[in-house]
Amino acid sequence: MSAHKFRARSTPEINTLKAQLISSAFARAKRAIKAGFYIEAVAIEESLICDRLEAILARMSRAEVKVSTIGKLLELLKPFDVLPEDLTEDLRLWQQHRSQAIHQIVKVTNTELSDWRRRLKFSKITAVDGLQLFQRLKQIDSRIARDQKRRTNGTH
Repeated sequence: MSAHKFRARSTPEINTLKAQLISSAFARAKRAIKAGFYIEAVAIEESLICDRLEAILARMSRAEVKVSTIGKLLELLKPFDVLPEDLTEDLRLWQQHRSQAIHQIVKVTNTELSDWRRRLKFSKITAVDGLQLFQRLKQIDSRIARDQKRRTNGTH
């Protein structure tokens, strides 16, 4: 059985690495969308979104944060009331769309009879939405970080 993975503690080196990885992943997701590789973009975006949710949770809880899924992270963030309700709902919906785009691309069920073109269009919409959700989370995380820094420095 493997040990739980935790978010790395913030150090100048970790922060530099994190910024490089986020920048590269965001650029790659944008290129993937432009090239029509929507499922690749969605997979990258899930990692970006989880990373920002983990960052927000770490800032708010000031504790070690286990690497986790969107749904679990949203539950853990609920007591801190830092995410707007509409964003939480959008993230939950995106999580469902992400699962559908990735795991059901070829499945035909009694409720899903769409053709390839429609499934690809759905994946594209999901990929574009994922970038927007990441950017919203990044803004919230930046605001929380600024507010905490001001409080630490004694300014308001």
